[in-house]
Amino acid sequence: MLLLAPEAVRHQRQHPLPEDLFVFLEGCVREEARFDPPPLPVNEGPIIYLSFGSLGAIDTDLIGRMIEVFATFPARFYVNVGGFLESYQSVPNNVYLGSWFPQPSTVAQSDLFIHHGGNNSFCETLYFGVPSLVMPYCWDGHDNGLRAAQTGTGIHMQRDSWTPEQLRDAMTALLDDKAMHERLSRISRFMKAANGAAKAADSILRTLSRA
Repeated sequence: MLLLAPEAVRHQRQHPLPEDLFVFLEGCVREEARFDPPPLPVNEGPIIYLSFGSLGAIDTDLIGRMIEVFATFPARFYVNVGGFLESYQSVPNNVYLGSWFPQPSTVAQSDLFIHHGGNNSFCETLYFGVPSLVMPYCWDGHDNGLRAAQTGTGIHMQRDSWTPEQLRDAMTALLDDKAMHERLSRISRFMKAANGAAKAADSILRTLSRA
């Protein structure tokens, strides 16, 4: 069985899984097109990427509230709103809305990723050494949000109970936390060196050769 859970955020097991049956891939991140951030009318400050996935984009009220806060924060925001571009009539000068982003490339160029805690999103932040602000709404997001907080790789925030001040404080903390940035850089180097795609291919070929 091929497992994506990176070592940095895995729970400690009392009994390790058999290595001949379970293979941890560590740095297995998909490749997509390159994203070149379009310039904004206010084109200064760190890059913050927001994506709650295609399902999370339905929550236009939440994203609208967040955009109001983004207008008051010294950063550039790239926001994935899925198929709901028409729901946003007023866009601040430091915010860019898109219906789709090539996520790995976008995360790699970001200073902070706000996401729902899906396994792909969480693994990509670790792979590229980017802090996470996790606002989960279902499934694996809840566990990944807790693991981000527990392992010092991000902040876990509820979607329905934050204030503008709390959101600004969380973004500031994640951008300024030098110890977290150093920790994430070490995790990123380890995951990239693991070459998860090659490891997966080798494991599959070995299994086939024994069949």
